[in-house]
Amino acid sequence: MTVYKAVKKEADAAAQVAIALAKGQTPTTATAQTKNGTAQTPSVLLTPVSITKDNVKTVIDDGFLTKSQICTGQFAKDCTSAGL
Repeated sequence: MTVYKAVKKEADAAAQVAIALAKGQTPTTATAQTKNGTAQTPSVLLTPVSITKDNVKTVIDDGFLTKSQICTGQFAKDCTSAGL
């Protein structure tokens, strides 16, 4: 098992915050408050996904990795049994 955070979703959230800040606006995409050591800071917290054999296709569908990058060497047989 590994943990996956969708890169596109993170990039989209970061871009929305950056655009708002560049326009001198307060970002409205914050979903939580995070203590940064001295104050509570608005944060965008996205939910990570636990990747297992049953949902490994998620990283392929998102374009993060390709089947050929995952299904190589010792993992080739695992990909077959996972239906990839």
